[in-house]
Amino acid sequence: MNNLEAGIARRYKSYFILEESSLRKMQAILEKAAKEITEPHSVMFRVYRNDSRFYETCEIEELLNDPNITGREINEILIALVSENTSADNPQEKFHDKFNASVVIIFRATSRTEISDRENLVYFSISYKDKNWALLLADEIEPQIIRTFKIKSLPKWTFLLFVIPFILFGIEVFKWADFDSETSTINYRRLIIDVLLLLIFPIFIAFIATKVFGKPNWYLSFKGEESVFFWGDQVHYFNERQKLRNNIFWGILVAFVVSVLASAFWSLYQR
Repeated sequence: MNNLEAGIARRYKSYFILEESSLRKMQAILEKAAKEITEPHSVMFRVYRNDSRFYETCEIEELLNDPNITGREINEILIALVSENTSADNPQEKFHDKFNASVVIIFRATSRTEISDRENLVYFSISYKDKNWALLLADEIEPQIIRTFKIKSLPKWTFLLFVIPFILFGIEVFKWADFDSETSTINYRRLIIDVLLLLIFPIFIAFIATKVFGKPNWYLSFKGEESVFFWGDQVHYFNERQKLRNNIFWGILVAFVVSVLASAFWSLYQR
């Protein structure tokens, strides 16, 4: 028996920047693909906002003119190539039953203003009876999707720089302390252990909390692990957050270098 349908279904748990140019490019590819098949198809968009409202449109300009205001920003866009032949009983079935569409592309961003159970993802599927059409379209559309994965987050080793100065300080105190002195009233070993526990305990609690409840969105935003629909007000706000992250990165790096130099100077001074 011949295959009735062929295609692809792929899911990415990736952060993305969906810009106007990328959206227009994907629309153009889908419109071109629609002309290559016999059944009439059209590109439609379903847009979900952070205030729990949504709308559907086949006009990309209506989508791109969305002000995308914080608090009412877009947090999900579904792009579909759907048949224009609809049922008389349910004229909306062509889009509401979205996974019956020939092509579905979803860009979903978790909300930055609250912890959300909805995962951040990019998903696309193509399913059609013409195998060559489906697979060639997949080869065209997938690179456009992957190009949106260009979020630059703070590297994880940046956060280790907070801990290293304390470790260096502990080493210096350890070398400086007179453990053998019978007249010393300070238990240096206990002091160092207490300081280390004071540092490790909140880190351990934070690690367990992220495993149980997930990472809070303020942390994801601070680190740069966020997705954005890059038009309207979000262009300004996202650029401001990027500047803040860059300033934090260089601030941490400079503070680390200063602490290392101070530790080295202290070691030389003690000699």
